[in-house]
Amino acid sequence: MSPTSPEKLKELIGKGAELIDVRTREEYDEDHVAESRNIPLDEVALSLAQFDKEKTYVVVCVSGRRSGEAVNILKKEGFMNVHNGGSWNSFLE
Repeated sequence: MSPTSPEKLKELIGKGAELIDVRTREEYDEDHVAESRNIPLDEVALSLAQFDKEKTYVVVCVSGRRSGEAVNILKKEGFMNVHNGGSWNSFLE
């Protein structure tokens, strides 16, 4: 799953989408976007109760590969408002 366009991501974040960072805890602890929540990729399927099917999520990692996998997992579970945000550092301001 390829990343959503930067324009669309900016619009989603502006409308309240939650930023989910699926990098490892160690990677996240080194640096992250302040408004993001860390749920490592290997925990996404086990953390479905932490997601709300009515909310919109933008999922990020380093390159977009892991976030794409997380988006696929969530969509298979019925979460339709989930977008691959690609690299987390593109959200730094």
